[in-house]
Amino acid sequence: MDITTIRYQQAKMEGVLKILSGTGKAVPGSLASTKKNTAASFHPGFASVTLLEADVTAYYGNVKISGSHQGNRTKGCHSGSYEEPDKTLVDAVELPASYDSLKDCNVYYHGESISEYRLIQIAAASGKMELSGDMPGYKAARKAFQVIIEEQAETKYGWSTTRYSEDGRYTFTLQEDGSYKWHLVEDLEMGASLEEIADWICSGMPNRNIETRYLNYLKSMDPDLYNAAQNIGKEVRTYHLMTTAYDAGLLGDAQHDYDLSLLALLFGEHDLEKFHERFQHCKKSGNYQYLLDHYQPDMAEYLTNLRQQQLMKSGGVL
Repeated sequence: MDITTIRYQQAKMEGVLKILSGTGKAVPGSLASTKKNTAASFHPGFASVTLLEADVTAYYGNVKISGSHQGNRTKGCHSGSYEEPDKTLVDAVELPASYDSLKDCNVYYHGESISEYRLIQIAAASGKMELSGDMPGYKAARKAFQVIIEEQAETKYGWSTTRYSEDGRYTFTLQEDGSYKWHLVEDLEMGASLEEIADWICSGMPNRNIETRYLNYLKSMDPDLYNAAQNIGKEVRTYHLMTTAYDAGLLGDAQHDYDLSLLALLFGEHDLEKFHERFQHCKKSGNYQYLLDHYQPDMAEYLTNLRQQQLMKSGGVL
């Protein structure tokens, strides 16, 4: 069963929530549209909803999501065609005979597999690297990788520290000492791109419905994207379940709009109608790039604290 079919079936489900306590239909009340207003938005007329693990299972089922196996590749930080180096200048770069063993060691450059020997030639021909006669081959290869691939890598999200190579074949993750660790992106071997896995999580799909190898793959390749997707998915999942309760007639219009305003807050959105349209488009297409582009980490922390306050004050999700 593919993810489109699963989402279609989810959209048809109603009444799977257990409303364990509360007042039933909500009374009219002001909507939270700003961080300041939301902080005090514990409406006494709203129902207190307790979301159980059984409710999550009833909504999402137990089907495990697997990759598309359609050859999707993780996108790099570069869009458009590459400016390839002049082949004549590259061929003219002479390297020591001791470098010949590097002809059998391959790296990815502009989406193609080339030898480390060739990468050194490209780096030298482009003027980004100077060769010295006593430089060992492995040091020259590391330097070429650094100036041609690593230094051209950039982040894809304003909130992220993870950098992607131009062609998306490498990620560079920030370490505690300030250095970057490189990773080879192996989408074809995994059967899913990093964006595809992030979309599954952002859709609200629980981790248990996604094969662990995919979760571990995303977390190792881009821990920032993994954490962002988890925070988005958590709020999307809550909104989906609260919407199910609303569709079943258990929650009122004011509370439903309040739930939407909390989700929109995660992306700095205050126009609820426009945000709802964009969110529905994400759900329909299965592409949550818009949410990732507008994700705000400080709002994720704020909403986590708000949920804790809700539990303390009402024993459930307002």
